[in-house]
Parts: sequence; C-alpha cells; structure tokens
Amino acid sequence: MGAVISTLSSDLTRADRRRLARLQEAVDIIVEGDRRFFARHHDRNHRLRLAARVEVDMLRHVHGGEDVELPTDERFYAVVRQVAPGCQVRHFAPNVDGIDCDVPESYAAALFDHLAPAGSPAADAETIVRTLAKNAGVRR
Repeated sequence: MGAVISTLSSDLTRADRRRLARLQEAVDIIVEGDRRFFARHHDRNHRLRLAARVEVDMLRHVHGGEDVELPTDERFYAVVRQVAPGCQVRHFAPNVDGIDCDVPESYAAALFDHLAPAGSPAADAETIVRTLAKNAGVRR
C-alpha cells in the first residue's frame, strides 16, 4: 500500500513524508472499502464512486503539491478496476456531470478505459499492478 510514499520519498521533505504517510493511512481505509465492494459483488470488476477528500489531497501531493480546489458544484469521482482479488487500480475524474454512482459494470468499465487508454501511463500502471499480482500468486 505505501507504494506512493516510497516512490516519491526521495523528492519530499521530512514533513511532507509524514503528511503523505498520514494521508496514505486514510486512503488505505478507502481502498479497503473497494476491496469489500468487489468481495460482495463477484460479478463486478469495475466501480464508480465519489472520491474521498483524502484521495483528492493525496492526488495534490502526488502531482507536485498543486492545489486541487474544486468549485462547490464539482466533485471528483474514483473509477476503480479490480485487476485481481485484493488488487485495484483507481483513476479519478472531475465533475462527471450529474452521474449517479450506481452504474452498471459496462458503464464503469468503459469510463475506466476512457481514462486509461492503451499505451497511456495510466494503462502502464495497471499492467505493472497486474504483473505484481500475478507474480505474488493472486488469481482472478
């Protein structure tokens, strides 16, 4: 889970690393919710949900501390793909106009593919997670 922290730690101050570690602990709780969702819904490999504020804060830190402020009428959504049991990849989209989070598998999958088209860095990240899960013996 602390992959983000270890990837960025050489570029961060000690205070930034501590803040990022606290954010990661909170994000881990959100990720556990995604795991439970997929454990309950065996027919699903994709999920759309509102992003937690802590996930938006984490994005800000990962992207160089840029301020991720949203107008009050906009929100961030998380689109989650389960690549193997217990292993998910998340992508974020701002202001998916008035969408209900209770969408069918096909819609969530199409949105995920739109956010992470083949050959993009996002798709490459998914490939890495899928390979790590396979090497760890996690089966779908």
